[in-house]
Amino acid sequence: MGKVQFSEPLRFLIKLGFSPYQTENSSCIKRIFCVVIFLCVVISSCLELSTNFNKATIIRGCELLSPYYQVACRFFVLIKHKNKLKVLLEESAHFWELDEFGDPHDNTNTKIHKLLEKSFQMYRRLLYFSAVQYILGAIFNEQPMTLSYGETQGLNFKFRILYFVFHLVYLFVILTVVCGYDGVFFYIIAHILSELKMVKAAFGNSPIRTQWNSEERFRKATEHHRFLLKFTESVDRVYSLMLMHQQFSFTFGLCFASYLLIENGMPPDFEHLVKYLPYIILYFLQVWMYCFIGDLISSWSLEISDEVFYQHWLFNTSQSKLGTIIVMQRSQRPACLTLAGFRNLDLNNFTVVCIKMPFLLFSGS
Repeated sequence: MGKVQFSEPLRFLIKLGFSPYQTENSSCIKRIFCVVIFLCVVISSCLELSTNFNKATIIRGCELLSPYYQVACRFFVLIKHKNKLKVLLEESAHFWELDEFGDPHDNTNTKIHKLLEKSFQMYRRLLYFSAVQYILGAIFNEQPMTLSYGETQGLNFKFRILYFVFHLVYLFVILTVVCGYDGVFFYIIAHILSELKMVKAAFGNSPIRTQWNSEERFRKATEHHRFLLKFTESVDRVYSLMLMHQQFSFTFGLCFASYLLIENGMPPDFEHLVKYLPYIILYFLQVWMYCFIGDLISSWSLEISDEVFYQHWLFNTSQSKLGTIIVMQRSQRPACLTLAGFRNLDLNNFTVVCIKMPFLLFSGS
């Protein structure tokens, strides 16, 4: 198996006109249609919440707040940073091939891409499972999938069918957008992680399958390392604001879902367990995946400095020594993803979002 192909997540975005490569008028019409569908659902929920402000509608509204917020952020990035995403995808073509250095390096790099692809597939199946829950809830509870205007007073059969069809379209839109957006992100990360491993190997002393001499090897590794750092910074500029908002959304969704799970005491009853436990698992998985890959990028980037230091560079020329020192200094500032530049995305954020915040919430209550 080779590199993960961006064509797989892009096929989701192409369906709705959100692909960075789509410039025709028909794709613009599709994007407008999707945004209008999303806004109609949000406005309907807000109208019902404002006209019937009670415990039931508040709970229903809060359940949907986090998904609404996350989908809105994805729409924003796909529309505002369309050209930047296109540049990122085009620049990824300059990465080294996974088998550039031969065994055992190509096996390691292939495993990285395979793992990220499987993780995304599992993540996508969880999204589909949540969607099925919404659909079954609408069928058996005779209640719209999302908080909708008029549901408190009761809806006749005609309006229930109308809402059901409308929400199916809405569900298709958000699932397609989320799968496409998150797939592109995860596949970009797969490329970054494999390139970090290859740059580390290029700087090291282990043999690689190339025709480069030692001086050319160091020069190419230095150039590629610089390119990779710039590429990661470009990725961060596109995604950092979204990552920060996503962390806030995850925190709220996780805390609220945990509260609803044990609303009637511990242990939770079967109905609450079936309804809210999948949400909690999905939130945990999303937070962990984003924080884990951010932590991998930072830690693997820092390993490059150690690899350069343990070279046999003490016996090189003065110019080569200077170049080595410059590379070590550069690699001590790791490539990383940030939360809008305020802090790095790493496993410390997972601890804050999934452990500290829920603990503070429930200990305070």
